Amino acid sequence: MPHIFIVKNCDKVITMAENAFSFVLDNRLAAVTGAFSGGETYAADGIDPRIYNVTSRGSECGCREGCGCYEACTSARPYRVLRADPDSAGKRFTAVTGDNARVYSLDGCFAETGYIVPRTGGRTVTDACVYLSEGERRIAAVFGNAACGFGTDGSFKELLWRAPDGAYINSFWALTPDYRAACYTENGMDFFTVSENGRESAVPVPAGLNLRSVFAGDDGLYGLFGENYLYNRIARIYSNGTVSFENARST
Repeated sequence: MPHIFIVKNCDKVITMAENAFSFVLDNRLAAVTGAFSGGETYAADGIDPRIYNVTSRGSECGCREGCGCYEACTSARPYRVLRADPDSAGKRFTAVTGDNARVYSLDGCFAETGYIVPRTGGRTVTDACVYLSEGERRIAAVFGNAACGFGTDGSFKELLWRAPDGAYINSFWALTPDYRAACYTENGMDFFTVSENGRESAVPVPAGLNLRSVFAGDDGLYGLFGENYLYNRIARIYSNGTVSFENARST
């Protein structure tokens, strides 16, 4: 089986700013997904079966005795989406390859523990995350221009959000049905939208920025941006009801 290497690559952090940092993956490929979990930041490129810990200081993750995750964890496949589950204290992740209808569950060492197949009519799932609704754990899955909620048995529960006709959802995240965010492309332009407590706003992503993924941090929502393909940047883009791309550029 291929391995997921958690690289002790704090030297790969090349620029720092408030609530933002830039990094280069060891293989020099573009990161397409990011996740915060347990004080660490993870990224993957969707091509190599590796997930990088871009803030590691070489400490063992401790997810199970003798794991040694600071060196390597096994994985079945590369992932285009990786998200920390909000109810797992950093010990579970949700992942998607983007080429089938499966949503994979991973443990804290990124080993697959199972998968579900949301009842999407066989359509490819391009993004997914765990969210909480009506006192239960559900899976938000994206297919086409819709993000829908499913039970852990794959049964349909609710429509969470739909992008405008003709638009494509690049990234979708939700904590509850009332707190969600997405990045989508419409007529060649990228937009970021966030809904919280019944208030929704959609703003264009500034020209020159490539917003690849949206995910949650302790102090708001963060975006993973591409810079000239090789360089990757994670920056906070939403906090306390305000959207800002101020730190999304490294220069």
